[in-house]
Amino acid sequence: MSYKSPVWLLMTIVLLGLSSLSVSANDDSLFVPSLGARSQGMGGTGVASTYDLSPAFGNPALLALGSPWNTALSFRHPSRRVQDFSLYANGQCPRKEYTWGVGLDAVKASRRMWPGRTSAVRNWRIQGTMAVARRVYDELVAGIALKPARWRLYGEKSTSLEADLGLAYPTRWRDVDFVVGAVVRDLLGSEVTRRDHDTALDVSALLGVAGRYFADDSLWEFSAAVNLEAVERDFVADPQGRFRIGGEAATHRWEGYRLAGRLGHDGEHFTFGLGFGWRFLKVDWAKTAWTKWEHGQNLTVSIDPLGAREYLYELFGEKAPLVNWRDSIGVYRLEQFTHYDSSAKASSDAAYYDTTQYDETRILYHNARVFADDDDQIARADRGIANSEEALDRWKFVADSLIRETHLDSLLKAERNLTDSQHRELLSRADTCFRHRDYICALELIDMVLAKDSANPEALSLRSDVEQGRELEIVFSLVLADTAERENLLGRALEAYVHILYLDSLHEDGQTGKERVEERLAIRRFVDRAVRAYQAGQMAKASMAFDSAAALDPNLKGLQNILSGFNTNAADTTSLDVIRADTSAYRLYEQGLEFNRNQEYEKAIEVFNKVLKKYPNSPAVTKERDQALLMLQQAG
Repeated sequence: MSYKSPVWLLMTIVLLGLSSLSVSANDDSLFVPSLGARSQGMGGTGVASTYDLSPAFGNPALLALGSPWNTALSFRHPSRRVQDFSLYANGQCPRKEYTWGVGLDAVKASRRMWPGRTSAVRNWRIQGTMAVARRVYDELVAGIALKPARWRLYGEKSTSLEADLGLAYPTRWRDVDFVVGAVVRDLLGSEVTRRDHDTALDVSALLGVAGRYFADDSLWEFSAAVNLEAVERDFVADPQGRFRIGGEAATHRWEGYRLAGRLGHDGEHFTFGLGFGWRFLKVDWAKTAWTKWEHGQNLTVSIDPLGAREYLYELFGEKAPLVNWRDSIGVYRLEQFTHYDSSAKASSDAAYYDTTQYDETRILYHNARVFADDDDQIARADRGIANSEEALDRWKFVADSLIRETHLDSLLKAERNLTDSQHRELLSRADTCFRHRDYICALELIDMVLAKDSANPEALSLRSDVEQGRELEIVFSLVLADTAERENLLGRALEAYVHILYLDSLHEDGQTGKERVEERLAIRRFVDRAVRAYQAGQMAKASMAFDSAAALDPNLKGLQNILSGFNTNAADTTSLDVIRADTSAYRLYEQGLEFNRNQEYEKAIEVFNKVLKKYPNSPAVTKERDQALLMLQQAG
């Protein structure tokens, strides 16, 4: 088989991939949402790609996928107008779900030969990204990375500046990921004495900002990073013998040693990383603390087949594989993330903390829904409730998985007894759940011990304490719900009743209270909607809303009086909808509004009186006419 055969290319890529796989893919990290991947924002994977600011090795979309491992294989078609097409795949296998994603990058770039400059200069680059993710739901992610011109700062000197902008928009959420940055590069050694080849130290500094905009909550989050990288590069003169690193068209041949560092901060926590490399191999490691309890580690192994081809040529000459392969293959990378501390207890404590946080968020959204002014606000609150409930379910899954980190539940299924140490471990974790007032979790763990040792005195004693704590929690929640109902805080009361049913799904007071509060919430919503419609002169909508409230509770105190008075007024008034159907009258009404805005109050009064002559019982027109009269009196 010839060394020129494409089979050699495929075998080499597979071997390189397996070598990366053996180093990196050794963890079954739990699923973490896309926000956790924000530390990827600068320099791809932190320090792996110094002047590629786009998240996830040039692919903004993969930032939103948030996967523990990613692979990237890019193909370059050699031409004067560079065309790059990159295919990405990522996935993960946590304990209870499978996630995958694929992405495609299409890059359009231009290079120009500038006389007296160093080789070709890229003056623009546009990169478009499309990715599809499969988590619990389907998600389509679109992204774009823009790389404007690289400007020479000092004429013939070798210093240059490059700017980047990356955006990603996942369709599931209305959040936008972005990254903006600039790179300054300098080749130390602008003059050389030898005519054939020489080496120079390529030093670059990156300053970038990445973040996410939460559209539903109108919130911004930012993180910033500084990357420093020094690479030894070997240059050869061009075919005409010209050679000057800073000013002439010297050609870059290979990289030597490489050292990189990264320091980032998101306003609360630091991220740091180190990287080293030699020729075609790069290894980068980064560590970040997104919160005081959640830590991320990122190990990236990058292999550049083009550099490997040059190295193999030095070793084997013309017989080396890939040497005569014209199309160069881009960088292959494999990433690995570890998202949690080794301490299962610290992680379970943190998961409980986030569970409490999402519970509070859900209560706020419920209250916001009760006092919503329009359908848009109600829909926004519903989205917030759904998002917080999904986040709550996710964190409960995380806590549940962490508690079972040692896979003791699988031992229970085996036909053997647990050891005393395993009993103590289960009871210790049950005690942690008990102290965090997660009584259901504690009971499940205790029952796992009692299933094999029904007479375990420590388990029986702890179970008695947990049952007593659960009863006290139910009593406390009943008092809280009753107080909230009396104070008319129906959203808080509903949450209390839901919590009671979580502790005891058959609790009668919890079931009846939940139904009662839900009915009161519905009545309040209809009555508020009717009042707002009546004030706006929308009589048909107001009547429908009042009828809906009366259908839920016809004996509601005061409602019959409201309805009778309302119906009497409704029969004698003309809504704005009726006037809007009369083209000529509504045109006069709009003219009056325009006169009011222009402070021409006498004309406005005259026009409004013409409308009232035809519709004398229109509260909307009367209100505008009276306002014009008042403003005219104040002006006089």
